Amino acid sequence: MTRKALGAVVLAVGAALVLGGSALELYRLDRPHAPGSGGFAVTSWSVVFQSERTPSSGRSSPRWGYALVVAGVLVAFAAVAQFRSSRLAIAGRLAAALAVGLAGATTWSAYTTVTTLFGGGREPSPRFHWVIGPGLWTLAAACLVLLVGTVLVQDWPARTSSPPEHPPEDPPRQSR
Repeated sequence: MTRKALGAVVLAVGAALVLGGSALELYRLDRPHAPGSGGFAVTSWSVVFQSERTPSSGRSSPRWGYALVVAGVLVAFAAVAQFRSSRLAIAGRLAAALAVGLAGATTWSAYTTVTTLFGGGREPSPRFHWVIGPGLWTLAAACLVLLVGTVLVQDWPARTSSPPEHPPEDPPRQSR
């Protein structure tokens, strides 16, 4: 398997991780001593309050899902473009680099939001417990996979042997 083909496969896996991570729970706040009595979960698309007393539908939140879907589409394009014309392959390499930045920035934004909301990792109250959800871990893994895939599909120039540091000395000339 060539480096370009391996990179395209890695990018396809990264696209699946980004799109899958956008559907999972990013973080959750629970009341561990009173199950079913409160808390909420945040996904890339909404905030869902979890209470048996007053169940709620999803409320709006920072919509990280839109940026993640765009990143997933860019990565899918980048993976397919590697097997097309050379101009399309160049556009695909650029799309892969943009997707790494977009997915990384979105993941970082979601992480900093939770740490800012909940006091930099401290529990907000002894009655509550917050957990980073599987979606945020999946997105972090996706960023690493996308970075590896982007490096693999880049068209690096071929290495050439370097000239010797000191040119060989000319043989001594014989006088006639």
